[in-house]
Amino acid sequence: MNLAHPSRLIQLTLSLMFGLSLVLISPSAPAQNRNEDKDPLLSQEEIDLIKVYEVRLDSDPPPRIAIPRDELRNFLKEYQENDLIPRGKREQERWLRADGHVHLELLFKLRARDYYKHVRVKSKIESLHQFGNIHRRYILGFFQPVFGAGAVEGLYLFPRGRETERIEMTNFYILTQVSIDGKPIIDRNVPKDSLLVQWGLPRESAKFAAPEDLDRWQPQFKSEDDERFKELVNWIESLIAVNQGSDYGISYKMPQHEKPRN
Repeated sequence: MNLAHPSRLIQLTLSLMFGLSLVLISPSAPAQNRNEDKDPLLSQEEIDLIKVYEVRLDSDPPPRIAIPRDELRNFLKEYQENDLIPRGKREQERWLRADGHVHLELLFKLRARDYYKHVRVKSKIESLHQFGNIHRRYILGFFQPVFGAGAVEGLYLFPRGRETERIEMTNFYILTQVSIDGKPIIDRNVPKDSLLVQWGLPRESAKFAAPEDLDRWQPQFKSEDDERFKELVNWIESLIAVNQGSDYGISYKMPQHEKPRN
């Protein structure tokens, strides 16, 4: 299997309440900044950048990828000394006519992160599609109102609003970045230790119990044998990254406990 990302790859088919798949992350150059005081949600450009890292190049059929031809030519020129670059005008023109996933594969291999912002993923990305199910049911139904609305210092998640995709993707990004008292909300190294799932267990059986005195808190799973717990852990296990807390190349100021302006 030919993988463009420099990381291991796990494909998991999940169902029932959450159903999830693969997430793939690695560092890159910072995305375009926005005025976060006026607009605290991720921009469309930043969401598109996350999609670049989430796309699976080995899917069947391959994903539909679009990169402007001018940027591809700039890429060939900038990396012309690399042995992986096609040689000669004929070979380069043949490469330029190839499908977009072929272009993106070479960008990944050469870590050409300055060009990732020019990539547009046209296909549905299964991992993010499945996260939408988790977001609607578990994040917005439990995690955000109980923990992410001011009760836990350092964690703010956006509630439901008009800009559904931007809210969903911003919350996704926050969940991958935030740690509380040194414990990640999403722990890619030890998925069962993620606060995202630990705080849904009964306090007496959790390794990291949910904070005390929280309004509306009640366990979401009977135990670690609960199928919903296992499914969420399986999803976290599928969030493959070369390092914990990889930031998708996005420079983002974490929101504080305030209402979003959307």
